[in-house]
Amino acid sequence: MQGQNLTTGPIPKQLWSLAWPMMLSMFFHSLYNLVDAFWVAKISASAIAAVSISQIILFIMISLAMGISVGTSVLVGQNIGAKKIAVAERVLGQGFLLTIIAALLFTIIIFSFSNEFLIISGAVGDNYRSQPPTSQ
Repeated sequence: MQGQNLTTGPIPKQLWSLAWPMMLSMFFHSLYNLVDAFWVAKISASAIAAVSISQIILFIMISLAMGISVGTSVLVGQNIGAKKIAVAERVLGQGFLLTIIAALLFTIIIFSFSNEFLIISGAVGDNYRSQPPTSQ
């Protein structure tokens, strides 16, 4: 399979060919979050606060996963550019394995320390159910 040669042709056209898929992806990611927030907010203010505060932990995990992904992509690209296909395939396999290990590690850490992470993020709990209503 022959890929696109990004070293020839006008630079703006080449940049656009790289940028539009990412822009589309970010648009749908933002749209998903907006729709999610809309429906969760209909449940209660506490529900939308819970979703919002847990996003901090999610974004930390996503940024670490993106670091692995970008690093793997760079190494694979360099090796393909140097015509070292076997090395590129080995790097890709190692990147895939590292991603699986990181996902398992993140999952174990988050399940083990979820309350602590939420407290560090600023969660204080929802105490209105445990307290009797006050009359005014």
